[in-house]
Amino acid sequence: MKNQTSEDSIVGKRKNRLIIVVISILFLLLFALILLARNNHQFQDKIFEAALKQRVQLPRAGLGGEQNLDIVFCGSGSPFPDPINKRGQPCLAVFAKNHFFLFDAGSDSAAKLAIYRLPLQKLDHVFFTHLHSDHFSGLGEIRLLTWVQGKSSPLKVLGPNGTKRTVEGYKEAYFMDSTFRIAHHGVNALNPSGTTYQTQEIQISKEEKSKVVFEDGAFKITAFLVDHSPIKHAFGYRVDFGDRSLTISGDSIKHPNIIEFSKNADVLVHEALNPMMVKALEKRFDKLGNKLAAKLMKDILDYHTSPLEAAQTANKAKAKLLVLTHIVPPLPNALVERVFLREALKIREKDTILAFDGLHLRLPLGKKTILKGDFRP
Repeated sequence: MKNQTSEDSIVGKRKNRLIIVVISILFLLLFALILLARNNHQFQDKIFEAALKQRVQLPRAGLGGEQNLDIVFCGSGSPFPDPINKRGQPCLAVFAKNHFFLFDAGSDSAAKLAIYRLPLQKLDHVFFTHLHSDHFSGLGEIRLLTWVQGKSSPLKVLGPNGTKRTVEGYKEAYFMDSTFRIAHHGVNALNPSGTTYQTQEIQISKEEKSKVVFEDGAFKITAFLVDHSPIKHAFGYRVDFGDRSLTISGDSIKHPNIIEFSKNADVLVHEALNPMMVKALEKRFDKLGNKLAAKLMKDILDYHTSPLEAAQTANKAKAKLLVLTHIVPPLPNALVERVFLREALKIREKDTILAFDGLHLRLPLGKKTILKGDFRP
C-alpha cells in the first residue's frame, strides 16, 4: 500500500513538472512571437495583410430579397453614453423585397452600419419616429457613407412635422464638405446628386391614427401615432412582408395604438426605460448636488415605457418575440440586465430579449421561425 502511494506521488510530481515545462515553453514561444512582431518587418506585414483581408470586405449580400424579412440593430441604446456594451443611439435596419430602410439614425449609426458591412449604396429610405436628436443625429454621416459607396440618387427621408427643416440643416452643414470632396475626386467618381435628399413629412390626424407610407406589392410600411408628449408628432411603424411582420414602437408611453399595430406581429421592437433604475440615478445626482441632471432623470420618467409595460403590450398583442431597445439606463453587466428585466420576466419569461448593436433577426417567408445572428466582428 505504501509502495502504491509512493508511486502515485512520484507520478504526480512528474505530471506537475511536465505541466510547468509545457507552460514555460508556451511563454517562451509567446515572448519570441512578440519580439518577432516588434522587430521583423516581414512578419508585421503578414499580420497586417491578414487583418486587411478580415476587415476589408464587400458589403453583405443576400439581405432581404424576395424570401426574407431581415432586421439588423445598428443602435439599441439612448442618449446615455454606454462604454461597456457600446449600444449606440437608435437605429434599425430593415431589408425586404430588395429594399433597404432605416428607422431612425442616431449618433454612431453610420459607423455601425459600416462595421456590419451593410450595403449602404442600396439604402432607399430613412424613416424618423420623432425628432429628438438621438433619433436623427447620425443622418449626415449616413448620407456621406451612402455617397462614397456609390449611391448617386437622392436619399429619401420621411418623418413627422419638422423633418424638412432638420434635413435642410444637414444639407447646409455638409455643403462645404461635399464641395471639397467633389473637387478632389471629380464628378465622375462622386456624383453631386449623391449628396441630396428627398424629404417628405408624414401627416396623420388623430382620427386617422395611421397611414401607409410605403407599399410595393406584398411589402408595406404603416406609420401610426404614439404618445411621446410634449412632442406633438411621434410615430411607430409596422412593417409587413408577405406573412411576416415587424412593429417598431418608437418612443412612447404604453399606448393602445402600439397594441393594435403589434397584433400577431412576429417581432415587436419596443423601447424600454426602467423606472426604478432611473429614480436611483435621480437620487444619486441629487446627492451629488447636480440638480439639473436630477431633474432630467425625473422628467424622462413620464414619456417612456417600462420593460413590464412593454411585456404587457406584447402579451396583449400576442406578438411572438419582444425585443427591448432604446435601453435606459445603460446596462454594464449581465446581473444588471437581470434587474432591468426582472418585472417583465414575471409575466413574459420566454421570447423577451434585450437588443444589442449587431443583432440580426431573419424572418423567412412561409415559415414561423425567427433566426438570430450577430453581425459584430
